[in-house]
Amino acid sequence: MRFPCPVASFISLLNATHFDRLSFYKEELAGEKTNYVHARAAAELLPPIAILHKLVDETLESGRRLDSFTAGDQELQ
Repeated sequence: MRFPCPVASFISLLNATHFDRLSFYKEELAGEKTNYVHARAAAELLPPIAILHKLVDETLESGRRLDSFTAGDQELQ
């Protein structure tokens, strides 16, 4: 199934970050550093917790864009 661009973008973001957000605290307590949050933190020169907050914000914004995109289409809602 082909999705419109905002839908595909949201699905990609959700897939890329969903499990990283859910497992971040467990991995952090275990001292695990080989994950998306830590890799992105190193790339952006930010602390991992800042990246976690950015991921949450990005996911929420993507959801808002998706809501806006599908607002006028009964089939997509």
